[in-house]
Amino acid sequence: MKNINRKKILKGMIQSKIIGPFLVFIGAIGVPNLLVSYLFIWRINTFFEDINTLSKVNSYLIILFIILVVIDFIVLVGIDCYCELNDNILSVYNGFADLANNVVSVIALYTASISVIYNNYDYSNSIETYNEYIKYNEKKYGIDIFFSDINGYTLEVGICILAFIIALKSYNFLRKCWGERNPLQEFLNKNNMKTTLVIMAAGIGSRFGGGIKQLAPVGLNGEIIMDYSIHDAIEAGFDKIVFIIRKDIEDAFKEAIGDRIEKICSNLDVEIAYAYQELSKLPEGVELPADRTKPWGTGHAVLACKEVLHEPFAVINADDYYGKEAFVKLHDFLVGYTPEKANQFCMAGFILKNTLSENGAVTRGICETNEEGYLTAVHETSNIVKTPEGAAVDNDGQLTSINAESYASMNMWGLTPEFMQTLEDGFKEFFANMGDKDILKAEYLLPIYIDELLQAGRVSVKVLDTNDKWFGVTYKEDKDYVVKSFAKLIEDGVYQKELFEDLK
Repeated sequence: MKNINRKKILKGMIQSKIIGPFLVFIGAIGVPNLLVSYLFIWRINTFFEDINTLSKVNSYLIILFIILVVIDFIVLVGIDCYCELNDNILSVYNGFADLANNVVSVIALYTASISVIYNNYDYSNSIETYNEYIKYNEKKYGIDIFFSDINGYTLEVGICILAFIIALKSYNFLRKCWGERNPLQEFLNKNNMKTTLVIMAAGIGSRFGGGIKQLAPVGLNGEIIMDYSIHDAIEAGFDKIVFIIRKDIEDAFKEAIGDRIEKICSNLDVEIAYAYQELSKLPEGVELPADRTKPWGTGHAVLACKEVLHEPFAVINADDYYGKEAFVKLHDFLVGYTPEKANQFCMAGFILKNTLSENGAVTRGICETNEEGYLTAVHETSNIVKTPEGAAVDNDGQLTSINAESYASMNMWGLTPEFMQTLEDGFKEFFANMGDKDILKAEYLLPIYIDELLQAGRVSVKVLDTNDKWFGVTYKEDKDYVVKSFAKLIEDGVYQKELFEDLK
């Protein structure tokens, strides 16, 4: 016989993800079952000492059996959710269960035989007489009962095996009912999956009169729009915040929000990290044009987070208010992430008419969706203005009406960690295809790149509709309206006067 390569076999078991669940199965099901049953089964030792305890014994066994089935079911759920129990492993377990089922059936047959004999016995006789009676029946009826001296250990094993069989068959039935969707896995993911909120706060703020518009106070106590976004994200379940800023505004940013938010988040077990969008952060082999001063765009901004993003994440603008509903929906989508869903994204879909400014034109990503609610195209549209009829595109005074009820992308995306490498590859392609004429003004925009991936069939994007009204400080004149809007939200009880008080 050839020598068995034990290391190779062990490696194969690990790669096939069998050994993990198997060890967990042995440890988590076998050991607790035997321990729990042992605590109950010791009462069985009185079986032949006090013949009148039979009814009590039966009650104890029923309670024990129910407890063991529940334990086994919970452990199977744990194996499935944490050790990636797959159908192949279930087949192995089912094979074991079928074999054990036959063994338990034999045990049950002999136990039933004993019960028949036992129930026909005169209870007043002594144990010695009972044993003689068993032997008499064996001789009379030809019944060979190999464990007529039933003991706790035999009963323990039989009950443990039977409990596991019932639990496994029940769980297998539920898995078939669930199909591809596993609500237990979704529940555990929701409570264990880490999610990050990425806030793009590196904008120049040119339309805000030269000020840094992201830091403009709008709340009753001097809160800025980002405070409300962070509050809503934490409330929804996000546990990490990444700020994308520029080095030249770092001090002002930290003074206005960073240090304060870090202190608040430290008490809420929420991590804070920074990423810096710099013109010089370019793909290898690409040189920064001497006269380039314009940032490379939102795609480049998110790419700056590559070293600090290792979990599903949402991306938002710093100067946009999105409302609570959008954060909840994005978080619930992101916690369903698995590596197999690396190319499944989402975005918050706002009604276009709820995203327009009273003080000038805006740029929005106008979205097209299919019947299932998935994004089919994003059209980056500039110069959208509010009109009495709804909305229109202003082309040098020429107004072209557009559907004010259509979905608009407000740069609120739900993305996966694998997307970061795709985004970097796309940035390299962006430079390769740009040409000299665009080198000073071209931008690598996140929605446009996602649309390119969409059209190539490489990703899917679920549109999560929200009826919340967007508002933000696109123009300096927008500030008064935003301040009044937050005051109204506080008055209506949507937020407390002390914003983060309800999270403590």
